[in-house]
Formats: sequence, C-alpha cells, structure tokens
Amino acid sequence: MVRDPWWIYAYWEIRPEIERAARLQLAPQETIGLQSVLRVYDVTDLSAEDLKNAHRVSDIPISSLATNWYIHTDAPAHAFIVEIGLRTAQGRFLPLARSNRLMCPRCAPAEIIDEGWKISDEDYWALIGESCGWGTGASPLDVQRMITQLPSSGFSPGMFSPGAFGSAKTPKAQERHFGLWVKTELILYGGTDPKAKVTIQGQPVGLRADGTFSLRMALPDGTQTIPVEGTSPDGRETRRVVTVVTQQTTMQTNLDGQPASDSSSSRRLIDANNP
Repeated sequence: MVRDPWWIYAYWEIRPEIERAARLQLAPQETIGLQSVLRVYDVTDLSAEDLKNAHRVSDIPISSLATNWYIHTDAPAHAFIVEIGLRTAQGRFLPLARSNRLMCPRCAPAEIIDEGWKISDEDYWALIGESCGWGTGASPLDVQRMITQLPSSGFSPGMFSPGAFGSAKTPKAQERHFGLWVKTELILYGGTDPKAKVTIQGQPVGLRADGTFSLRMALPDGTQTIPVEGTSPDGRETRRVVTVVTQQTTMQTNLDGQPASDSSSSRRLIDANNP
C-alpha cells in the first residue's frame, strides 16, 4: 500500500508449509546465516513481470516474526513491487510471496491541465452552492456571508452533507454497525555530522544536508526498544542512543446510556520494525 510519496507499507501472511518447502531447497550449509528479507524492485515504466530489468533492487533484512513493514523508498512518482523471501549468506534469494505493483504519487501538483474539464467561475460556485445546501447559483459573496453566520465553534465539510441539519432516523439496535479504530505512529528524529553514518534498529538511515534525519513507524501496543547508532565520518567513534517507548490501548464501550466499560483489554503485540 502507498503511505505517501516517500513511503510504502507492506504486510503479509506466509503459511508455514510455504516456508518449509523453500527451506527444503537449500543445502545444509546454506541454512547457516539464513535471513528473512524484503526485496524492493523499482519497476517504474516496467510491467509487473519484468523484475529482472528493475531500475533498482534493494534488500531490507527483517525479523522472522514480522508481519508488516514501512519501507522508505524516497522516490515519488515511481512504481514498486516487493517480495518477501529468504536470503542465504551466499546471496541466493528464495521468494515466498510477491506484492501487487503500486505507484507512489507525485510530490507536486500535476503538470497536465485538462482543458476539457475547465468550467467558468459561475458554474463552479453554482456546483459548490448546490452541494453545500446553499442553493443553485450561490455567489462567492453569498458563501462568505453564510460562513460568517456560522457558530463561532467552527464548522467542517461534513456539516453541509445531505440531511446534516435534519433529524436522522435512529436505526434499530440489531441493525447497528458502529465501529471505531485508532492507530498510533511514532516519529523519531535527530541529527549528527552530515558525513556520519546512522542506523536505527540496525537499518541505515539517510541524512539530510544538515545532518538531520527522521523516521516514521507504526507503534503497536507494548514496549518497543529502538536503538539509534551513529558512527563518525572517520569511523573512530560510535555513539548509541536507545529509546524505549511504551504504548497501551484500551477500548471502552458505552451502549444505551450505560457507563463506559472495558470491552477489550490492552495486549502486547510484536513490533514489526523491532526484530
């Protein structure tokens, strides 16, 4: 899945028999130092089957227990395919599963302007006015005046959806499909000498021109240990900073005016970005 122009998100589920079959293809000496990796192919302007001609191929070592991973591609407007597999110490790669082909969005407005979709200002405001419930042909002055008359607490586009000011029919209890989900992300950032080398959880991180860096990752429940290591440009000095983050999520339910009660307790999850 595309996360944004610079990041993609991979998730997978490998059946045990698939991995066992792959391991049976290895000689005994090849099982020593065997590593689970994500292999990322840059297939911009290529078909999904043309991996051998990929513009760029990179491997990301991962924990064998991981089931998802954020991948920093740093390549907007590029297409990617990701494989998960086993890599031997000799460099042999055995793929276990392959992703769909995805395209990262541009990091800029589109350069192409389709003249066929241009409309006049009058038509534009007519459409906006009708969709927001202000009536066909509302002028910019009408819109501005109505906005100033809204309550001072603010407004959101959802206020102007059909039926927003009317009374909605309460669904029957057995027809309720209400849900709520919450996810947490962690942003880790810092800085060092621009020519230094930095790793986070053993993975190299690119530095900006001023030596700063940042990393965005999912934060599941539990305690996550995130080591950050920097090595000076001459390789003579190494410094290590370990960040420990604890996340706990508890879901509570309030139904028919009853006090909220815990419907699920917090649980410890494996951090996919923490081998």
